[in-house]
Amino acid sequence: MRKVVLTLKEKQKYDVIKKLVETNGNKERARIKLGLKSIRQINRLIAGYKKYGKEFFVHGNRGRKPSHALSDEQKNQIEDLYNTKYFDCTYTQFTEFLQERENISISIDEVRCILN
Repeated sequence: MRKVVLTLKEKQKYDVIKKLVETNGNKERARIKLGLKSIRQINRLIAGYKKYGKEFFVHGNRGRKPSHALSDEQKNQIEDLYNTKYFDCTYTQFTEFLQERENISISIDEVRCILN
């Protein structure tokens, strides 16, 4: 059996649902405590807890890189272009040049994050 590590929010959900199942508590109170909109979500959490245990509360995308995230190679390419070819541009101008000349579509905020 592997060890399951939960974030604070996941642990709070787990603790509330575990107590609810063990003591046959009030679903409405649990719903309010977790900030959920319906009893149906509480029933879903209870069913998942009974079937999978603690592991059910771990988010499925944890540890994955977003599909729209830039690769390290792309970030390095953007950084190199700024340092060599477009070093005297503002971030806005640089973003426009990337779009027009290099065919790289990226937001100004993303450029700022990469270059900082």
